[in-house]
Amino acid sequence: SRLHIQRYKCHSCNKKFFARTNIIDDGCFISNQFKYAIKLKTTYEVYQSLLYALRHNNYKELEITLNAKYNNIPDYMKTSIKTLKEYLPYIKNTLNNTYHNGYVESNNNFIKVLKRIAFGFKSFHRFKARIMICKNLVYMKKASAN
Repeated sequence: SRLHIQRYKCHSCNKKFFARTNIIDDGCFISNQFKYAIKLKTTYEVYQSLLYALRHNNYKELEITLNAKYNNIPDYMKTSIKTLKEYLPYIKNTLNNTYHNGYVESNNNFIKVLKRIAFGFKSFHRFKARIMICKNLVYMKKASAN
């Protein structure tokens, strides 16, 4: 179905005017729903390109995706792309190096959780011993049955 512009003429003042609708914007021939569908499709394509580049550690693809001109994406996506561009050198460093601080962060989280569930040890040495035992850094000697 095609939407045609409806023109009307006022018989008392002889002025011409157009019918207005919320389906399309004034002076536009593309429906708002179709514009929204284009934005969604473009946003999805940009998202997929970024995801592919990051999953495959492909810095060149990421740079091409971020530097492309996108007209039909929402403002929040433009803000996200701008933020990624600002941190591009750091992202490149992350993609080029295999080192990360995941192990340190997991141990830090473990200690915080242990501290929370322990309701506070009276002695730091006991707290440290509990951490070492849970992380298998110190082994407990089993008493013999003799």
